[in-house]
Amino acid sequence: MVVIDAQSATAPPAGVIARLRAMLGGSAEASVTTRLAGTIFIIRVISAALAYVSQILLARWIGGSDYGVYVYVWTWVLLLGSMMDFGISASAQKIIPEYRTGGEHALLRGFLSGSRWMTFVVSAAASALLAGVVKSLSPWIDANAVLPLYIGCITLPAFVVANTQDGIARSHDWMRLG
Repeated sequence: MVVIDAQSATAPPAGVIARLRAMLGGSAEASVTTRLAGTIFIIRVISAALAYVSQILLARWIGGSDYGVYVYVWTWVLLLGSMMDFGISASAQKIIPEYRTGGEHALLRGFLSGSRWMTFVVSAAASALLAGVVKSLSPWIDANAVLPLYIGCITLPAFVVANTQDGIARSHDWMRLG
């Protein structure tokens, strides 16, 4: 008959603890990558939980009809804003490390400044154009949706620049900021 005491039944095996310390504790590239990936995972899980709770609270607070208008406008902002950075947020993750390792600092500064300004100018022009479309179509649009659509137009340039900045932050290995 095997006798197991309560302490040994709840204590984790020594090998598991040693492996966790080796993975999370060291300065080797693999342990740094593991810590970074774990941090990003935790940030994304917490972010998703906060977004979920805030959506529930927002729907309760403003009511079903107004929440539908909010979701409609925010979906347009996400859809258009994701396209208006022209892939700069994704390409920054290749271009910036390439310029940094090659010592091409002038090109790096140009890319950083130009990408932000280009996405801002294009999205601001598109936002003004979309506000004109909302103005011209306002007789046929629900009166409760006109003001939120204008607010969406105002929000669009900030969203696009933030999306671009997110890619730039990721390319500099600033994952927590990204």
